[in-house]
Amino acid sequence: MVVLLISAGLFLFVGPKGPEGVTASARIIEMEDNTELKGGWLKIGWQKMTARILRGPYRGEKITVDNGLVGNLMLDRYVEVEDRALFMLDIEEGEIRGAKLVDYDRQSWHLIMFIIFAALLILFARYTGVKAFVSFIFTVVVLVKILLPAILKGYDALFLSVSLAALMATVTLLLVGGFSIRTLAAIVGVTIGMILSASLTVLVGQGMHLRGITSDFAVKLLFSGYSTVNLDRIFWGAVILSASGALLDIAISVATAIAEVVKANPALGVRRLIRSGFAVGQAELSTMVSTLLLAYIGYSLFLVLTLTAKGTSLVRILNMNVVSAVILRTLAGGIGMVMVAPITALIAGILYHRFYGLRVRINEGR
Repeated sequence: MVVLLISAGLFLFVGPKGPEGVTASARIIEMEDNTELKGGWLKIGWQKMTARILRGPYRGEKITVDNGLVGNLMLDRYVEVEDRALFMLDIEEGEIRGAKLVDYDRQSWHLIMFIIFAALLILFARYTGVKAFVSFIFTVVVLVKILLPAILKGYDALFLSVSLAALMATVTLLLVGGFSIRTLAAIVGVTIGMILSASLTVLVGQGMHLRGITSDFAVKLLFSGYSTVNLDRIFWGAVILSASGALLDIAISVATAIAEVVKANPALGVRRLIRSGFAVGQAELSTMVSTLLLAYIGYSLFLVLTLTAKGTSLVRILNMNVVSAVILRTLAGGIGMVMVAPITALIAGILYHRFYGLRVRINEGR
């Protein structure tokens, strides 16, 4: 409940206001289509449409819009009757003076997927699923309402990313595991792992001359009134954020395994406990490293396919800015996971041995 209240407060009262303008969702009700197909995929020409606004203060009003198509799949939005689309409204003295089609309305599909995700999570994990869902909401709110506005205001993106990732990990672990030795060990382990990963990312990133320009959006950010933001720090922070979930998974798995071993045999020595944690960490790493690699390769699949289709040499591909960024993300995250596993095992083994070993010695009168 406390986490939900904090999330609601952050969502309502924290964060910058968006730019001026009214965006409205509308359904296409009439269409005059003057386009022709080029090359099997591309459409060139224009559409003249009438749409009815579905939500907001102008609900029910009709707008007439011209939609030009230039044969660019990234820019064009080809629509048909009964489609839903987003329009930017030009408002003067409370009246709609014009409108421009800006994108498809995908919110309903977002909502459907979100409901399915929440329902399956709660159905399978029940009360634990509810806590995990609350943690998910808290994470989204922290990212959107604290991290992004703070970076745009000029705060250090790397420090913010590591600090907030540690905060989100702490909240997640406390919600799922409660106040326990297991939770404490996992929190300390994942925090140390993120700090070490951040240090390595900065060192290697500087050596690779990755200046933060790893996508077109980085350049667009500079020309959107934020020319003073440090793109290097943003990129390094993004590396830590993208790996933090995997680090958290490794840490809690190792700590939980040691907790179960201690419950089964509280008299075990600290070395045996640590070895048990190492064994679980090794098993987790065997799958998580591949998972991390596949996630980044899947995200960059179009890039890799394009370069391969053009016959670009492997040496050239590996040294490209974008590809080097993917490699750094993957290896920095993988190294972070490798470090988190033994660190968490050491911490959990020592803490559990101190606590449960003391209880055993007291019970035995030693």
